[in-house]
Amino acid sequence: MKKIRIKMVDWYPGYDPEKDDLTRILKERYEVEYTDNPDYLICGVYGEVLGKHALKYDAIRIFFTGEAVSSNFNYYDYAVGFDDITWGDRYFRMPLCCLTCDSRRKELIKEKENFNEEELKQKDLFANFIYSNKFGSKYREEFFRLLSSYKNVASAGGFLNNMDGYRCEDKIDFMRRCKFSIAFENGMYKGYTTEKIVDAFAAHTIPIYWGNPDIGKDFDERSFINCHNYNSFDEVIEIVKELDSNDDLYIEMMQRNPFVYSFDERQKEYENFLYNIFDQDVNDAYRRNQSLFGSRLENVERKKIQCYPVSHIYSNRITDRLHFLYERVRTKQ
Repeated sequence: MKKIRIKMVDWYPGYDPEKDDLTRILKERYEVEYTDNPDYLICGVYGEVLGKHALKYDAIRIFFTGEAVSSNFNYYDYAVGFDDITWGDRYFRMPLCCLTCDSRRKELIKEKENFNEEELKQKDLFANFIYSNKFGSKYREEFFRLLSSYKNVASAGGFLNNMDGYRCEDKIDFMRRCKFSIAFENGMYKGYTTEKIVDAFAAHTIPIYWGNPDIGKDFDERSFINCHNYNSFDEVIEIVKELDSNDDLYIEMMQRNPFVYSFDERQKEYENFLYNIFDQDVNDAYRRNQSLFGSRLENVERKKIQCYPVSHIYSNRITDRLHFLYERVRTKQ
């Protein structure tokens, strides 16, 4: 079994690599050694936007993001992200909706095809809104309030909670009581599809989705309400009202298979992408610019980072605060 020497950098506070699907994949094929003198650097998103990224390590750098942030291929050899791009063997699109769709969720979504009137009658709530992050897009709160003007929307998270402080422990079980789920991403970003819509499908509720304008490339748009297909939220609410008042239309949408491609096949492609990196000889795996020009780019970026001390900041408002900090680091001379 080949030994690979890796270091994990720039991940969120409390990150445990032993619980990550990435570590499981690597350990199935390699002997993994964690070291401060790595051949491979596994880089999270929090370093890139904060200016604390891994330029000081002369190792093969592999960038992973769970946020709406693109990789800089001048500084990273490989990347896994949300952007729908092709970059040879250097990039793989692996949205969180694929990684978070575990066996339990897949089975629940498959059962959805048998949804019927009896299950519909068991739903005692109209819709849900389950969020703790108050720093998401303003449109999320706006839609919650608009939909609430039609019927009560159960907000069982920490943000805009209207259930006397009650917060659901099992998100899917709570959502299953509802006919609809507000499944809005933190922000709008092409390709950025997280677990929110998957959880709604697994809970046998119709997602009202906003976030990725290209969501139709990940899920069949006939199986949910795609806000991006309408001119306004008022139009979206009219569609909700129609489905809410017509059981046949509601059941028809609920029974549709939401998948447009196999998540299992995408997972296998993801594994092969990683194996292609680590199966190579270390010296052959470099992809970023190793010329004089490329070296100068890295040296300039190092100096910018060193002249602007950035303390470790963690906030859920990643797409706002951290990008602001990164721009200050990037432009400081």
